[in-house]
Amino acid sequence: MQEALNPMAIEQGHPPVHAPAKGEGGDGLLWALVAALAPLICDFVFIVAVDGRTPASISLFHIGVSAFGLTLAALVRIVSHGRGSWLLPILFLLAIVEVLIALYFGGTFSHRWVDPKSVTRDVHVLEHSPRRGPTTSVQTIELRQVRLDLEGIEESNPESSEGAYVVIAGFGLISMIILVGYWRGPTAPERLKKEKERRHAPPS
Repeated sequence: MQEALNPMAIEQGHPPVHAPAKGEGGDGLLWALVAALAPLICDFVFIVAVDGRTPASISLFHIGVSAFGLTLAALVRIVSHGRGSWLLPILFLLAIVEVLIALYFGGTFSHRWVDPKSVTRDVHVLEHSPRRGPTTSVQTIELRQVRLDLEGIEESNPESSEGAYVVIAGFGLISMIILVGYWRGPTAPERLKKEKERRHAPPS
């Protein structure tokens, strides 16, 4: 009776298929990698390509920031993916180590911070000092301050370490593998749906 009164027949069909969002495919993965590696890319462009220096002059600070970007992207992907939560503590530990290494080589932990105004004053003292050396007590004090400022600058820019390069590169590679793997793999809801369909499928 209800079917006769209904002018439009109810059509039983399959539920609409979820189309991947704009950022879920290969393009999204590419943009995530570019954003994470942006500090390293900018360093390479301006230091190596433009200024002509060797790749060894790229700052370990920026390399550490880029590795942290990869780890952060992997963390966010796993959280939004719905599976792989056992990797979260590992990635969190990697992120902490990467940040500490980057901050160390960025001079954050130096106890001898030098005011840029002091450097400007030191340059002025050196330019106007007599060629034969200091001749007054004032000049001697000024030159001593120049030496202290130079030592402070040296301390706040520690020499790059091969071990730090290995650790940062290794952690960044691990984060990239996790990011790519969980970006292309099925999400937790998709896996549960497939398992449910497989259980209720008629035996062949």
